[in-house]
Amino acid sequence: MTVKLALVTGGSSGLGFAILRLLVRRGYQVAVFDVNEIQGVELAQQSGIAFYSCNVGSLESWRSQVENMIAQQGVPEKVFLNAGIMSRPPSAAIDDNIFDWFDKGAYEKVMNVNVAGALFGIRLLIDRMVAKGGGDITVTASTAAVSPLPFDPFYCMSKHALVAMVRSFAPLYEEHGIRLNAFCPSGMATAIVPDVIMATASELMSPEDAALSLYEVSEKKQTGGLWLRLSPSTPLQEYVPPQVGI
Repeated sequence: MTVKLALVTGGSSGLGFAILRLLVRRGYQVAVFDVNEIQGVELAQQSGIAFYSCNVGSLESWRSQVENMIAQQGVPEKVFLNAGIMSRPPSAAIDDNIFDWFDKGAYEKVMNVNVAGALFGIRLLIDRMVAKGGGDITVTASTAAVSPLPFDPFYCMSKHALVAMVRSFAPLYEEHGIRLNAFCPSGMATAIVPDVIMATASELMSPEDAALSLYEVSEKKQTGGLWLRLSPSTPLQEYVPPQVGI
């Protein structure tokens, strides 16, 4: 039996780490693209996954590591474009002036990792996946993709952009066997979440719980869908935006 290959960005921690462990349990070979080389190398030694040091906000870094992955493992059947950051370090206050962080380059960093990091992955993988016969690409967005997030507008903007990306690219590749969907989880207990939210939120999803829903989205037969998980106690549900003509 042929072992399937899955690619996970941001796989060294949080939801990425949880989904890679789930994939390994389900018999996948897993390639992890992550900028954290120390954690990634250690993870590869412990888990048997293949680690590729990649700055997902760099097209050239993507290009180099996609070539390495294909030479060593082939083209993935499943891709999880999951890498993401927020505007502030977790220990920072969230009631400060967000434009102070803009002046420190937070907007560019968030958009590079969250938006360009997904777009570059689609750009460099989708044609190869089409040539192989199709596959599933799942983008980690957020419930902030369909609602405001006043304490971090830049993060919220990036997640809205991911939803637009998924909905706009999906119809272009549907006839070529590509399913492109977005997973929109509510707050999760991961390292990027502000400390004050971690300390005060009444219900944060665990990465392991979210990974189950993320994998479920990757198995959907339709494309262009937005799949929300509003809390640990609610099931995965499809969000259908109103249709507006242009």
